[in-house]
Amino acid sequence: MEEMKQLNQDAFDWFNDKPPTEWNLEMRTCTCRIWQLLGIPCKHACSAIFNQNLQPEDMVHPYYNVDTYKQVYEHAILPISGQTLWTETGFHSTLASKLWKRPRRPVGERNREPDEPNVKTT
Repeated sequence: MEEMKQLNQDAFDWFNDKPPTEWNLEMRTCTCRIWQLLGIPCKHACSAIFNQNLQPEDMVHPYYNVDTYKQVYEHAILPISGQTLWTETGFHSTLASKLWKRPRRPVGERNREPDEPNVKTT
């Protein structure tokens, strides 16, 4: 720290003004709140976990485990078979309604001058 203070006083002051991070491995909390929000240990917690010779994978929320994933999707809804394999009900099949043209302003010809030829152009 003294070397840093000699190199740059502003950097030393900024570094010392930062609040220290606190973590609790039993509660799985950290003051940065990343661990609580994501369920994955943050960099502060990982350094504490490595310091205690533990594995960060053991501190991850159980939501991220493969066993939990398998348990969640165990009762998935399976797709139905194709339309050709459906059973006949005996009712009339429904028909789509007729398509109607939407009402809009009628397109008319413009009023021509008396000396203008009466020729339609496309």
